[in-house]
Amino acid sequence: MSNHKKNSRLLLNIALVIAIALLILLVVFEPGLEKESNTSSLLSLDKDQITSIRIIHNEETIQLEKQNDKWVITIPVRAEGNEFKINSLLNLVKTKSHAHYSPQEIDLAPIRLDKPRSRVFFNETEIAFGDTQPINHQRYVMTGGIVHLINDNYYHHTITTAGNYVSFSLLPPESNIRKIIFPDKSVLEKTDGKWNTKIDISADNITSLVNDWLYAEAIEVKLYKAEKPDKKVTLYIQGQERPVIFYIFRKEDDVWLINESLTLKYMLTEEIANKLLDPDSYKKNVSGK
Repeated sequence: MSNHKKNSRLLLNIALVIAIALLILLVVFEPGLEKESNTSSLLSLDKDQITSIRIIHNEETIQLEKQNDKWVITIPVRAEGNEFKINSLLNLVKTKSHAHYSPQEIDLAPIRLDKPRSRVFFNETEIAFGDTQPINHQRYVMTGGIVHLINDNYYHHTITTAGNYVSFSLLPPESNIRKIIFPDKSVLEKTDGKWNTKIDISADNITSLVNDWLYAEAIEVKLYKAEKPDKKVTLYIQGQERPVIFYIFRKEDDVWLINESLTLKYMLTEEIANKLLDPDSYKKNVSGK
């Protein structure tokens, strides 16, 4: 083998060794990626320590309070809280801060933190939301006088309507229904542990109908302050002096049940609404008659 070929092979081997070494370095150190160990939680506050949440957006306030280990919304309405939505927002406390700056290191105006888009208070700890970073789309937030970059998973929770923080359940948990007056004035009433009615519906279907009311959930909840419709369904709950009254408003394929006392309206699909409001329709749908 000529010296020229030997030198070429040697150079090729050296190049391969260098390439392999570079690949190993890329795998081990992952340049350009921020290590999880180099990030820290946005707040040192523990989720279990939080007993109040205040959300401010466009000068509108949503107030949530933890009472007897349950979340309730107290402003702008008073109702049972949506535990899933509230817990999703609470995860903001432990989200990772990928970078942080003092206000002297970064101009607040271009990132909209001089006039925050929205603000959240966990107890008395404030988190202000600004714009997103244009390259990686992380969100600028400020808390405790420090600007942080976090994953943009929480801003939408701060600009939603109050209805999204209300429980989607139509009735309070563990309600014991004792009487239902349907829109057609037909009555289903429990006396001495038995259901009595003139409605042509089987005992099994009555049980299913009552259970459907107990576990019914809306697909959307909104505030409601307009004039109420005429048709209604009335439910009497054991231990409650006042009945729960839902006024019925239909629009295209959707049905809204309006709880005037809570100033809330709950949207149901046509299928679910028929099963809850019309026992005859429920009987046909369930039994196939």
